[in-house]
Amino acid sequence: KPETTPPASLPALPVFENWQEIFSGKLRVKFEALLPEYLRSQAWFFSRDKTIKLAAIRETFSVPLPDETVVVLAFVQVEFVDTNPELYALPLAFSPGGDGPARAGGIVELTAQTGGQRGVVGDAFGFPAFAKALLELIRLRERIHNGQGEIEATNMPALRQILNGGIPAEPVVCGTAEGNVTLFFGDKLALKFFRRLETGVNPELEIGRFLTERNFAHSPALLGALECAGTGCGPVTLAVAKAFIPHAQNAWEFILDSISRYYDRVFADAAQGHAPPATPGE
Repeated sequence: KPETTPPASLPALPVFENWQEIFSGKLRVKFEALLPEYLRSQAWFFSRDKTIKLAAIRETFSVPLPDETVVVLAFVQVEFVDTNPELYALPLAFSPGGDGPARAGGIVELTAQTGGQRGVVGDAFGFPAFAKALLELIRLRERIHNGQGEIEATNMPALRQILNGGIPAEPVVCGTAEGNVTLFFGDKLALKFFRRLETGVNPELEIGRFLTERNFAHSPALLGALECAGTGCGPVTLAVAKAFIPHAQNAWEFILDSISRYYDRVFADAAQGHAPPATPGE
């Protein structure tokens, strides 16, 4: 059995009643002060080599889960010393007590004051129910309001055929080279959640919608999306859902793989004293 590494100690904040107190008043200021160090420690944070001046929560949305857990989707604007600011989507959840799904991606430990909630606030992707809730929003075309803006879910007709009336098995959560999160629901669909947000429609959504509407067979069908419009977050694309095609490659990966195989043959032929193979098109 491998040794288990004890969880790293986390900074602590006191709450008096509910963990969501960290999103308002003086506790919010203290929580925001913890975010730069947390962000720099995350592999998905795009600008780890830049000097952070401050990180401020611009807007929050509450996403209820079936077990009465609440995920707070926070939009965090990161200001840097010598470059333009960046906007990140940070889904946060609370694990009561000293353990739980939030511990692995923990940001802060909450200490109870006069009956307050004790536990850990961390990345909500440690909760499988959150991944399912994102897909459920898209399936039902729901909207989430916070008084200033809204998150709107849209879907395409193909989604109903793929889901066939229900959400697939437990999702597998994977990070991507670009710092996003991809959720694989069995062999049916993949949902990509964008951590770093860009104003406007994400090209992956725009191109995917264009190709799907024209029944283009050589690209995974777009199934749905989550978009946000509000005072602090929009308009931006939060997530896109597409049909999952096992062992698929994009065009760039295909080209790199083809070039690699060609040079493998060149080196093999050179080692045997043969002329190199012809390049495609010759």
